[in-house]
Amino acid sequence: MTQVKPAKYGQRSCGMNELPLELIIHIFILLHWRDILSIRRTCKTLFEASTSKIIWVHFFLLHEQSMSGMPRLDRPIELYESRELERLFLRSESLDLVCRATGKKLPRKFNIPTKQAECVHLVEGGRWLLVVTRTGSVEYYDLDAESITGAPLIPNQIGGHPESEIRMSIDMDENAPTLSFNLALSLIPPRPRSRLAPSSDPDTFDSQKIQVWRISLVIQDQTGRSIGLSASRLASFPLDLEVLSVETLSLLGTHVAFYSDCSVTKWTGCSYYIIVEWTRTKDDSLEYPRRILYPKSVSKYCKESMHLLPGCRLIIFDRHGTLSLHRYDSVPEIRSMPTDEDVEELPHEMWCQPITSTRGWIDAPHDRPFSVPHVFGGSRRFLLMDPITIRGIIIQDTNNTLLPVDPVRIVKFASELDTSKKTSRFFRWQAIMECAWLHIMTHSVPSRFRGPELQRFMKNNLHGYPDWMHSSWFKNGPCIDEASGRAVFPSKGNPGRQNILDFAFPPK
Repeated sequence: MTQVKPAKYGQRSCGMNELPLELIIHIFILLHWRDILSIRRTCKTLFEASTSKIIWVHFFLLHEQSMSGMPRLDRPIELYESRELERLFLRSESLDLVCRATGKKLPRKFNIPTKQAECVHLVEGGRWLLVVTRTGSVEYYDLDAESITGAPLIPNQIGGHPESEIRMSIDMDENAPTLSFNLALSLIPPRPRSRLAPSSDPDTFDSQKIQVWRISLVIQDQTGRSIGLSASRLASFPLDLEVLSVETLSLLGTHVAFYSDCSVTKWTGCSYYIIVEWTRTKDDSLEYPRRILYPKSVSKYCKESMHLLPGCRLIIFDRHGTLSLHRYDSVPEIRSMPTDEDVEELPHEMWCQPITSTRGWIDAPHDRPFSVPHVFGGSRRFLLMDPITIRGIIIQDTNNTLLPVDPVRIVKFASELDTSKKTSRFFRWQAIMECAWLHIMTHSVPSRFRGPELQRFMKNNLHGYPDWMHSSWFKNGPCIDEASGRAVFPSKGNPGRQNILDFAFPPK
């Protein structure tokens, strides 16, 4: 073994840039990422060492273990270049700094031209924006591209009548090696004057359907980079003439559930929860099995008030402030719309939990009282919001959830917000369109929902925003991807443009 002699007085000691590359990389892994950004500026050797993929894989995986997580990778980490992982990591770190800051942080803002949107969805990861038009077509936009333009994903499915009703639901495939998800579309063209009379218009009852599509990532063979999205249709089944509308849509695994206004003899004007196993349907046949639940209350439930859960369960938040969990696998299957004897008034209730506010009860918002479910540690985590509070609930993925879950209040607003306008609830972020303002808020939500008070760090002036847009073309409200710090909302008075807000500012 060679003995290292100490340097004599007057001799130059070995600098860090003269160490073997493997040793420099090991040292960098032990440092804070900010130190690496500072050291890399000193010389070319250290700069090149700081770009090693091993370093940024290490930091990426460490950050990914936190509840805040990293932006979703759209392909295996082995296919990423070092600079891509570095950019994703620094974006996430800068976003955490923004969320913890006490002062107002203005995001980077730009807008892009799109087709007139019926539904908009920002795919997890914040890169791909989906825009659904009134014809049922879907385009996607790569928000990471230098020049952002739309690319076709799903072609036209119905005629482009302005009164067409279209809903969308996304089910992410957590086990796929590359970005993949199923997309459900409910396509309800305009009604003829007589609701139950046959129509000669091919864009009315003949086109009333629900479709399920598989969306996959397109990877370039030579470089392994993701260059786009592709779609293939998995299922398409017609809806009965009695189905007048689809108010809310939820897709999970092989099941799709929707809450619908229906019209059948005695039950005219009433509503149902309908659960369909879409893998057992056919394109042109109404003879498919379905399970139908009739609400206990004849009053209309609010939109976006239900979610499918693992274990054949359906969670519902009604307009009277009651949260309930139901098993639907024991509900008898039928192959047509129900008669008086077929109606089941939600008899398979696992538990029911009234939620009170300071006013005694909650009048649930018209749009999205639930947050988007956050999958973490074998559970689904939701936020419930009314004009004065935000509550958190945890639903385990196991099937034996027999005890009611008591939502914990994690935020109390200083003043009441008008949440009857378009809102979007996510796990740590909230977006509320209130009059001429767009509020984007964030708060910390640890595992037991005991976090600090909400921080309002962005309030965007939407002065002159037409009221008709709230209930007309932009049905899904603002979109947010929490991990990437991006938000999307419609441009003022122009349904053919979308505004993009980017809260992440990677350090130089």
